[in-house]
Amino acid sequence: MDPISKGNMVGPDALTEHLHWALLEAEQHAHVAKAGELLRAHPKFRAGCELVGLDPDNLRGSPEFTMFPVIGSSNIMAIGYHNESRELRVQFKGGKTYAYADVPPETHMSLMTSESKGGFFHREIRGRFETSTVKG
Repeated sequence: MDPISKGNMVGPDALTEHLHWALLEAEQHAHVAKAGELLRAHPKFRAGCELVGLDPDNLRGSPEFTMFPVIGSSNIMAIGYHNESRELRVQFKGGKTYAYADVPPETHMSLMTSESKGGFFHREIRGRFETSTVKG
């Protein structure tokens, strides 16, 4: 929470701080595509891709929709999410990728932060959203 929301600042300093927070938020939105590029260049991300058999330089999707590797799952290889369309994609270790329509961002975040991605997927996603096979 920014300091203004806490009520800690008033006057010109509060406006300066508010503008600072607004600028940071705008920069975050402006650099989303660049963030994917930077992530793909990160050594730990590259190692994670290689660990699950993905080529970090040739991931499926556009910079707006990239499949990110899932480490430690016995069933799920990669997960991707597109905020604007609310489409979730899940690539399974068997090779097939499925798209799930109109998945709320909160569900995606809960999936990504769950200890068991496969368990969460089966409890909260499978059978609850319109599903289609993604052609590879």
